Order: sequence, then structure tokens, then C-alpha cells
Amino acid sequence: SQAPLQQKPSPAGGPPPGVELPPALPTAPAPEMPAPSAPGARSVPASTRPLPAIEGFNPYRPAQLRAILNPCLAIQAASDRLSSCAGLLTARLANDGYVNSRVYVLSSEGMGRLQVVAGRLVEIRVRGRDEHLNQRARRLLQPLLGSTLHLPTLDFDLQRLRERSGFASVRASLTKLGSDVSQAVLTLRVEPRSEEHTSELQSRQ
Repeated sequence: SQAPLQQKPSPAGGPPPGVELPPALPTAPAPEMPAPSAPGARSVPASTRPLPAIEGFNPYRPAQLRAILNPCLAIQAASDRLSSCAGLLTARLANDGYVNSRVYVLSSEGMGRLQVVAGRLVEIRVRGRDEHLNQRARRLLQPLLGSTLHLPTLDFDLQRLRERSGFASVRASLTKLGSDVSQAVLTLRVEPRSEEHTSELQSRQ
């Protein structure tokens, strides 16, 4: 069975209206900021400290990354600084719709290295009383398989699906595949328009 995909509410207060996410814990807890350095300890202003190297998925420009990571850059201890930066970046990714992407600390040497693992949509399941419509929905959404999961993009594609003829309603939910939070399963419940479903049933008689 799949556990609910962990998610963080969007700035508007929830996920896009076209995607129903089960209640879940926030994607990442607020990073804990260590206590200030002892008096007399040498500090480096966050605005001048180099950013840690980012490997893997990165949808942000350097200026955006600095704004996201600025609160953690002033932390002196490398391990604490990088753990805090990883938490901040994970939370920002989730807030921007990349709800199952995660950030891990690769190395604390130098300014450190962070790895961003992009969360992906790995399976699409369609359920409904009209198997022909189910197959059509699978075919139309096939290009999403294997792509980086981004809620606004997914909602846009689902809205386009709803606007096609034959679909009375399309309800979507997301779960994670097994214990791997970076792999998401999209389950759709589709309902045909009543007049088209009746016409199809008559044609089969």
C-alpha cells in the first residue's frame, strides 16, 4: 500500500485545485538554527560566504539560491550549516510545487556539496466505469511518466484533460511508491459525460 505523499502547503494555502493530496505532514520541518557563536569567534557575513555546490536538479538561478540559503550561510559549523541549507532548499522546493524532491548533504569539505534528488512521477493509475475513457486518459497523460513532479504543471495538464470531450470529471490524488518518497503515483478517477456514456452503451447492444 502507498503512504500519502508528504507535502507542504503552497503560499495560497493548499495544492492546486485540480490535485487532491491526502492529509500529510509538512514536507520538511523548519531548519533548526544553531546557537550564535561564542564571543570573539570569527564570523563570515552570509552575504559574502560562497554558496555550497548544488548537484542534480536545480530550478533556481544563483541569485534565487542565495536568497533561499542566506539564513543558513551565517552558521559557522560546516555540518550544521549544510544540514540547515538542505532543509531550507527542500522546503522551498516543496513550496514551489516540487513536493517530493529532496536535498541531501554530500560533503562538508570546503563550502560543502548538496545533492538535489528530483521527485518523479513513476506510475499513473486510472479508474472509472468506462474502460475506453480510462485508456484515453492514460494515453493523454503518458508523457508525464518519468518527468519531474511539479504540481502546477500537473494541474495544468489535468485541466486540459478535463476540457476534452467525454470527461465529466477528473479527480486526482498522489501517493508515494512504497517507502521511496521521491517516486510518486498518480491515481485518477474519471467519470464520462452521461449522454456520451449512454450512447456508447447503446452502440454496444
